Amino acid sequence: SLRFKLIAGGILILLIPLISVGVLSMSKTATALTTISERQAHEIAKDLAKFVKEMVESEFIKTKILAEKQIVVMAADAQNREEILDLTNVNHNLHKTVQSMGNNYEAIFVTDSKGNIFSGGVEGKKKDFQSYFDGNIADQDYFKKTISSGDVTISDPMKSTIKYDAVSIVCAPIKASDNIVGSFCMVIRISYFTDTISNRKIGNTGYGYMLSKDGTVISHPVKKHILTLNARTLKGMELFLDKMYSNESGIDKYLFQGVNKIAGYASVGINGWHIAT
Repeated sequence: SLRFKLIAGGILILLIPLISVGVLSMSKTATALTTISERQAHEIAKDLAKFVKEMVESEFIKTKILAEKQIVVMAADAQNREEILDLTNVNHNLHKTVQSMGNNYEAIFVTDSKGNIFSGGVEGKKKDFQSYFDGNIADQDYFKKTISSGDVTISDPMKSTIKYDAVSIVCAPIKASDNIVGSFCMVIRISYFTDTISNRKIGNTGYGYMLSKDGTVISHPVKKHILTLNARTLKGMELFLDKMYSNESGIDKYLFQGVNKIAGYASVGINGWHIAT
């Protein structure tokens, strides 16, 4: 009837702008939520990067203090001058030291200025130290930097020689009369630095991970990816990684295993390590 058509037409006239407003409102809400999520991911990445840097720097201080112990300095100085030295007390002291430090530390060891390991201790059984003893680290970048600059350095994560854990080595110079006569090194399980990153949940499905300067995964909630997966080999991450390694921090999109993702990222400020969330 005419009356029905008039009523229906009036209702449609009223509904169309309401529907348009609703759709527009939903679109704006979705955009706002996405923006908030991106900002949150960025801030979390920056916070985690700052946290890791502070943890590493605290280990730098600890290693430097241990490198200044008189028993360590005297042993390194004597070893550097090729003097015959009874290392029984030195080894016993270092073994007790690392065992008192907790299970985040796998070993500590001392080298002469040529990188020859001559003393140390382990968190586990003394016989485990054989995998370090009589070794040489002269070709390792962290040792070269420490000896040449006199600064405390840290290695990129590597497979442990004792267990299956990934470890990093913090290296401090040993000085006698202002001359560098060796190095003092702490072998730290990388999980000590990275568990906070990989355990951090972002939203319902997000997570944090950390990459070395060459793209190697050094922290990830999927443990099998650590030290075995290189992000630069993954299709869809090329532009994201280029931007991440070119900037201190930011937000960008990438494709991972066919899924579109948005991540915040930040530089740790040490060894070219970066965190993404």
